[in-house]
Amino acid sequence: MAAKEYRVLIERFADQGRCVAHVEGRVVFVRFALPGEDVLICVDEPARPSDKFWTGEVKEVYKASPFRVAPSWPEAGPVSQGGGLGGADLCHVSLEGQIEWKRRVIEAQLERLGGVEAECPVERLQFDIDNGGLHWRSRIELVANPQGFPSMRKRGSRDLVPIRTMPLCSSELLDEADKAGI
Repeated sequence: MAAKEYRVLIERFADQGRCVAHVEGRVVFVRFALPGEDVLICVDEPARPSDKFWTGEVKEVYKASPFRVAPSWPEAGPVSQGGGLGGADLCHVSLEGQIEWKRRVIEAQLERLGGVEAECPVERLQFDIDNGGLHWRSRIELVANPQGFPSMRKRGSRDLVPIRTMPLCSSELLDEADKAGI
């Protein structure tokens, strides 16, 4: 069955780097989207009519959010743009947009799980601002491909994609990878 495409209006932030839209009365969790955007999405397989919700990914943006930026790590961006690696769910969101996203998700969880309506200020550390939101991870998981290169699996497949850089890694981790010849 071929993947289905739908033009949707993105409604709100969700967790795990996704936003919410509706198709035919069903919730669709959409990767690489932002609230208020008018987008074309590709729904992942399987997408059976009996499923309670679907997942999908932005294929084309008709009206962009002011928080949208070019992916900071294109390899982790949308499949339709040559991406598909995981680990950088908000790579398409400005630093200001990431703070807003995190604030709204935390506030929604407080309300949903705890019945608490409260504002939740979220602030960036100076380190994060200075590094443009990059170079903060102190560990990552990689798989060696048959040639021995550090690789990650492409979303929805067993395909290994060798990576030459990982902009979310701390500078210290990247230095150690350099020393090891990776």
